Amino acid sequence: MGIPDPEASRQHLEAWKGRIDRLAADTQAMSEQFEGLKVTAADPYGLVQVTVDSSGNLVDLVLSERTRRIGTEETAQAVLGAIQLAKAKIADRSAEIISETLGADSAAGQAIANRVRSKLMPKTDEED
Repeated sequence: MGIPDPEASRQHLEAWKGRIDRLAADTQAMSEQFEGLKVTAADPYGLVQVTVDSSGNLVDLVLSERTRRIGTEETAQAVLGAIQLAKAKIADRSAEIISETLGADSAAGQAIANRVRSKLMPKTDEED
């Protein structure tokens, strides 16, 4: 086994550091995009409109005047449906940001996108 070439080793380390630096910068850019990410969605009947942040937390709720004329159960179902739709949109947008930042073929990006989707849209007992 020969002695490693110091110059080749140095170049290899510099290239590796460059890849790590790019990944760190891409990850920071992705994080900044997630920070300001919010999505608004409405139920199919226009009774409610909700806004969720990148974590899927409800940050705004607007009820139409029509909710005064319907039962509380229907209003609750409209709110829950709109939240579910908004979370699905956040998951989709997050996947787009990850793909744009880390690349569509990135194993790390796909793992992050799957983790985000499972956090925002956990499986229900009916889906198991």
